[in-house]
Amino acid sequence: MMKITDDSIEQRSRLILAVIILLGALLRLYHVNYQSLWLDELYSIVPTDPKNSLKSVIEYSKSDQPPLFFIYLYYFFKVFGYSEPLGRVACSLIGIAGIPAIYFLAKECEDKKTALFAALLTAINYFHIYYSQELRFYSMAFLFATLSYLFFIRAFKANRLAVFK
Repeated sequence: MMKITDDSIEQRSRLILAVIILLGALLRLYHVNYQSLWLDELYSIVPTDPKNSLKSVIEYSKSDQPPLFFIYLYYFFKVFGYSEPLGRVACSLIGIAGIPAIYFLAKECEDKKTALFAALLTAINYFHIYYSQELRFYSMAFLFATLSYLFFIRAFKANRLAVFK
């Protein structure tokens, strides 16, 4: 009879999480460029053209948009090229990062089984997939909201302002 150890449970949890993240990545990258850009997405892609200066990107974002998203897109386009599909891939990558973020949040609140279930729900959630494929800041808002709750709970549990595990 095979003995189940904490290490084998941990390895199985990591493997399951990796499969869930891979599933989420496939769902977010599948048909990422299915539709053409709509008006709001143009407000994200036009000002982040790598031909523009970083200063102009920051100035543009001061009106009502999160500057970090535009700075992220600007440098993503500088490195990988400036195109509609790449812009959507950039947003999908942030959406993919939301899957392990929700896993760690749920693990902090409950246990590994709950965390894996929360990650799976996020990975297959239609709305999360849809908004991860849009060239807008929605996936970044989800990621940072999740991380914000995670670090708040960790700080609350440790009874101090910031905890980095």
